[in-house]
Amino acid sequence: MSLQRREVRSHERYECNATASYKKLGEYISSIDIGYRCAKAKNISRGGICMLLPAPVEKGDVLLLDVIPEGSSSAINAICEVMWCCKSGESYEAGLSFINTDEKNQRHIESLENNKKFPVN
Repeated sequence: MSLQRREVRSHERYECNATASYKKLGEYISSIDIGYRCAKAKNISRGGICMLLPAPVEKGDVLLLDVIPEGSSSAINAICEVMWCCKSGESYEAGLSFINTDEKNQRHIESLENNKKFPVN
């Protein structure tokens, strides 16, 4: 008997080459550290984003996220919840669910989907 992971996504994911910065809500920040870390986006959908992070995050953590897709001059700003995180080579891969994106950011995500030819399997 093989175990299969149940797919719970409601939106198709698309590869996304983007730089990002994120900050964990509630994390202590010193007066010289604004708390943002650099990251890379792996894929994106209307429901969330998969990120490559320099440090682990915990399931349930809430992150402020700014993502700048390749070829775009504006950032996608979102509040996200960490759904999972695991070690991936030298970094950590994390699945983030969008908690709050305004209409402008949602349209930006949809335009990225419309420009992509190959969904992630």
